[in-house]
Amino acid sequence: MKKKRTLKEKFLYWLDEKMSEGSLGLIKLLTIVTTITALIVAFVMQAGGILVSGEYDTFGARLWASFSSIINCFMPYYDDGDVKYRSLIAFNTIYSLFVTSFLIGIISTGIQGKITSLKKGNVPIMEEGHIVVLGFEPGEYSLIQELVYGADKRAVCIVVAGETDREEMEECIRDNVKCPKNVRILCRSINIFDPHTLERCSISTCRTVLINPTDNDRTIRMLLAVTMILHQVPERGISTIAVLSKDDYRIPPAMLDKYRIMLLHTNDTIAKIMAHSCTQPGLSKTLLEMFHFEGSEMHIVSLPGTEGLTFEELICRVDDASPLGIYKGEELHLNPDPAMVLEPGDKLLVFCEESDSAKFVDAPALPPVESLPAYSGTEESGRVVIIGYSAFLSTILYELPENVPAATLVNVPEQFREESLKAAEKRETKMSVSFFDKDMSNLNALEELAKEADHIVLLSAYNKPDDEADLQNIFMIMALRDIRERLNLNFNITTEMRRENNQNLLIPAPDTEFLVSSNMSSLFLAQLSESPELLSAFDELLTNEGSEVYLKTAAELHCEGTRTVLELRRRLLPLRHLMIGWMDGDTLDCTFELSLSDTLNLKPHDKLIVISED
Repeated sequence: MKKKRTLKEKFLYWLDEKMSEGSLGLIKLLTIVTTITALIVAFVMQAGGILVSGEYDTFGARLWASFSSIINCFMPYYDDGDVKYRSLIAFNTIYSLFVTSFLIGIISTGIQGKITSLKKGNVPIMEEGHIVVLGFEPGEYSLIQELVYGADKRAVCIVVAGETDREEMEECIRDNVKCPKNVRILCRSINIFDPHTLERCSISTCRTVLINPTDNDRTIRMLLAVTMILHQVPERGISTIAVLSKDDYRIPPAMLDKYRIMLLHTNDTIAKIMAHSCTQPGLSKTLLEMFHFEGSEMHIVSLPGTEGLTFEELICRVDDASPLGIYKGEELHLNPDPAMVLEPGDKLLVFCEESDSAKFVDAPALPPVESLPAYSGTEESGRVVIIGYSAFLSTILYELPENVPAATLVNVPEQFREESLKAAEKRETKMSVSFFDKDMSNLNALEELAKEADHIVLLSAYNKPDDEADLQNIFMIMALRDIRERLNLNFNITTEMRRENNQNLLIPAPDTEFLVSSNMSSLFLAQLSESPELLSAFDELLTNEGSEVYLKTAAELHCEGTRTVLELRRRLLPLRHLMIGWMDGDTLDCTFELSLSDTLNLKPHDKLIVISED
């Protein structure tokens, strides 16, 4: 049986609907009540024959007097009509005080709400050709800074969207990112997983979408939200670039191609960098400078007059840039055969400061290159000690250089030891693996471990929050540095950090290498946002296949003494080493901007930065 609603219930229901309309609904309600009040007072004056100001006797005059007294808050004088008239107008005046108060409150609340909405960045972006960065993380600014560096002198707009409050985002970026006048950074506080709110970033008109390095689940959800928008504008050719720590999610290749999605898998990349950095002090710094926009980086260029030349000839005739490879169509030949010819339509991959830095010069007079002794490789690098366990461990063990004879694993859980041993067994060269299970908070145990180490790797504890894990490694570094100084030991430390800002809490030292996975990922993302074609080059440089970056001492390459860059290029080419820079063996400072005529005075322990297959 249908329940009969009372008049009070119906009124309250109607009032609730009006209230739910927000400020506009309240103003409508107030207007209705005010109109009814003015009419009631006018009818009362009409029924009682009350004259307006003692002389006007029409309903229109009475209605006008009633409305105007409410609107103007007009309190009549003593001689304005009789007592009845003054009383009714005074009632209207008192009522109007409440109306005015309510109205001011409604308007101020509405304005405050609109200001709050504007502060959160709810106004849609009206830019075109901009870069969208999804997933702002306080404390992580390397990606935004690299995009600013990559802009150079061009006018660029970067839209940063996240769940952090817009004011906080703007303040953090303002305090931590150096931004020139030609770069505008716009922040939006939105739900980054909702396609509808993502459209406020005008993704359908942007150039590139970059997903800030975060956990895999958040990255995939953002990717799916972006594809919902890109599905509506397939003709725009917008690139989306993201980082996954590992290939947990198998996105169909057809979907990646359709929506121009590029995925970087960083676990293996960072593990490999750690494996090589721990035995080559300065390598991580070298890679940071290589992939940093502030300085030299990789460019794809076309140089007039180079068609028909071999790569060996190009090595001798491309100045102010280091040739690295040849693009034949979309296929990259990194560190190609010296006899490979540059054909019409081919492009060069070069390493230089700007895209227009590379110059093609006349063929120089080339004296014969003295024959080099057979390259014997590097000496054994000593024992590597790896403290902690993470998903990186197996890759690190497999990727450790061939000259590492032994590794000691500290506090590896029992269930992962078999996996670690199998990774070591897959290596082409044998490496013994042992386990050390003593408490690392015990100073004697730590000293015992340090005495047998030539290189120490500190892995991050991924079962702990980022800051807590980083702080644990910071305390371990301080303890190891103290032991090394007290006992006069000689080992270097390579540390995995989770947050970029925590790295700055320690005094820098040449014996300590820091690898921040989000920082490295940000460098790759920024480079690919400018040149997506470089993905194949990154894949080869940062994976097992093909050529990689190495630091070779001048002594092991028999290049000590005073030599020109041209001479060094020619001497190293038969070894399939492409020289891109050099490192001072004392300070570990890297120099990349080299001309063919530059002269280097190399000490035996100075290092040449080369791209090579071994």
